[in-house]
Amino acid sequence: MPYKVTMLSAVDELTEEARMVGAINTIFLRRGEDGRTRYIGTNTDTIGVREAFLRNHSQLPAQSAGRPALVIGGGGACRAAVYALSKWMGVSKIYMVNRVESEVRDIMSSFESAGLNVELIFVSTIAEAAVLEAPALIVGTVPDITPKEKGEILAREIVDVFLAKEEKGFVLEMCYHPNPRTYFFNRCEEMGWNVLFGTESMLWQGVAQESLWTELPMHQFNLGEAKEALVNAIEMHSVH
Repeated sequence: MPYKVTMLSAVDELTEEARMVGAINTIFLRRGEDGRTRYIGTNTDTIGVREAFLRNHSQLPAQSAGRPALVIGGGGACRAAVYALSKWMGVSKIYMVNRVESEVRDIMSSFESAGLNVELIFVSTIAEAAVLEAPALIVGTVPDITPKEKGEILAREIVDVFLAKEEKGFVLEMCYHPNPRTYFFNRCEEMGWNVLFGTESMLWQGVAQESLWTELPMHQFNLGEAKEALVNAIEMHSVH
């Protein structure tokens, strides 16, 4: 950050994830057929979302296939979540809730142009949320701040309607700074949802980066050591 979009034009090639999401967070090198080094851009945030769910809930995507999902927010993490849910979790449609409608409309237009094969629905009112089917998966991508503006307050109220639905599912709260246990994390737990810390997606997107850089499979990395380093770094940063 903040060059995830700007750097798209600086690489020789984009992976499918990068092209669909419209942003990159990783550049890796490969030798081209002509012997020259090629700079390839990708987006491992998508892998982080996928692995966070699959590594912690073995019953997925069987339970999420054909069901709706919900993504909260309108930034780069939101784009990665939309791609991951549509590509690997088998969801039928994705509800989108955000404080600014235009941000979501831009994302929807971008994915439509890229050929995303899942329906995106911007949910703008409490009444609309009340009649929609409960999502099987939810991904939160907004900072842990108290809503103040009208759009922020409405977005939280809409999300609460989804959380209150009788049928529960699984939540990934991607916000982990400065404290992984956010208001949204606690709220989801209170309402009976299975919630994952954002450090899970952070861990797995990092492992995916290392795999690309070293050309080694993900299972060869010491995940225990990686998790410990991640937790220690967050705790130390939180103190300051």
